[in-house]
Amino acid sequence: TKNALAFNYAPQERGTQNLYERANKNATKYRGNKYPSGKDIIEQSEEYYNCQVLACPELKNFSSMINDTRFDYYSLYANPPPPDNATCLPGMGMFIYYDKPENYSRAFNACQEINGSLAGVVSESQTNALSKLLKLKYNTTHQDMAFVDLREKEHNETTNQYTYHTSEGFPLECFAFRAWSPGFPRKFKHAACVTITKENSWKVVPCTKKKPFICEIFPTGPDRRISSTRKCSIKRPNNPSDKQNSERF
Repeated sequence: TKNALAFNYAPQERGTQNLYERANKNATKYRGNKYPSGKDIIEQSEEYYNCQVLACPELKNFSSMINDTRFDYYSLYANPPPPDNATCLPGMGMFIYYDKPENYSRAFNACQEINGSLAGVVSESQTNALSKLLKLKYNTTHQDMAFVDLREKEHNETTNQYTYHTSEGFPLECFAFRAWSPGFPRKFKHAACVTITKENSWKVVPCTKKKPFICEIFPTGPDRRISSTRKCSIKRPNNPSDKQNSERF
């Protein structure tokens, strides 16, 4: 199975012809002559797929989309779309890396303001993907760690055990994966918060210390301003390449 953030799908009533492609072919074939009638149209016989799973949603100007009347488009991030500075981690979600250091509390609030949370790292795939994002940013920021969604909640002085929780209140013990750097976690005088490093590992720093941070944007769902029963027309293309068609299909 694939983790889809968006997909193209073909409603059954659309048929197996792309009207844009047909119109372009006919315009060339019948240039200077009478436009073809229905009897001139031949159905394509090749194998036809009615769903395309997309690891990332279309963003910004939707330049990678093509006009195809057979398909509709659904995105988990369309109402509204993510900010322009968001990065898609394929199959995982949309994230924003903030290079301006903030303490953990301010970082947490900044993520909430953009309809998100600090990025989760409680699985190997999440940790590896976010670490890769940090590596990509390192060449320009030279910051080797960033706050993520884990912070110390309790410390048992008797057993010397550290208890870390996500912002939703789930203790780290609920998850099997760990990525602690050697010597971590460690105890500080004040509460400790988790950072991810560019070496695919976790470290803790005092929550009052300022660090860059990574926000995960919550899915916003499809654009409800567009009727789900609206049909595509070659007079109203799906690809919003001009200002009048800049919303969605």
